[in-house]
Amino acid sequence: MGLEKCPMNKKGERNPFCPHYHQCLDEAAKKLWASMDCSQCEYRTSQESRADITEYLSGDSMQVHDLPSGMDDQF
Repeated sequence: MGLEKCPMNKKGERNPFCPHYHQCLDEAAKKLWASMDCSQCEYRTSQESRADITEYLSGDSMQVHDLPSGMDDQF
C-alpha cells in the first residue's frame, strides 16, 4: 500500500516540498478552507521537491519582457 496524503482543515504545519502539495492546496481551495494542515499526512517530511524549488530560486526568477517598438514611451 502506498503513502496517503490527507490535508486537514485546520491551522497547522505545511510541507511545501511535498510532491502533492499543490494538489492539497487545490483541494483546500475548492473546499474553501481558511487553513490547511499537513501534520497527519504520511508525506509530511518528504523533501522530494526541494531540489526543484532550490534550483528555481537560485536562478534568475524575474521574467523580463521587451515591449514592442513604440510602446516604451507610453509607460
